[in-house]
Amino acid sequence: MGRDVRLLLESPLPDKLIHTVWLAAVGEHFDPTGHGIDMRTWLHEIAEVCTERAPRRPGFSTGEQPVVPEAELRESFLAEIRTASSALSRAVPERDMNMSRGSPTPTAV
Repeated sequence: MGRDVRLLLESPLPDKLIHTVWLAAVGEHFDPTGHGIDMRTWLHEIAEVCTERAPRRPGFSTGEQPVVPEAELRESFLAEIRTASSALSRAVPERDMNMSRGSPTPTAV
């Protein structure tokens, strides 16, 4: 998921589109903007706590930029968010507690 989030952060997609897709993927159960966090900042926090996994596609080298059709990228993005949503939801209260103590460091998922 970390690599996918990093690729998304490097993409030209507007924040509003990322926000809309995020809300759809998590069933509107968690809206980072409701906690004063813009989407790119939230994705940076996710990227910090997610380790990169080896690519799953045969013949894919980590030095290459993947060429993925938009529909496939969208579905992959939604699937990853759904997979991580419960862990991210658990991390939010811990993150909020850390913020109230003056430590903005995200909690590892």
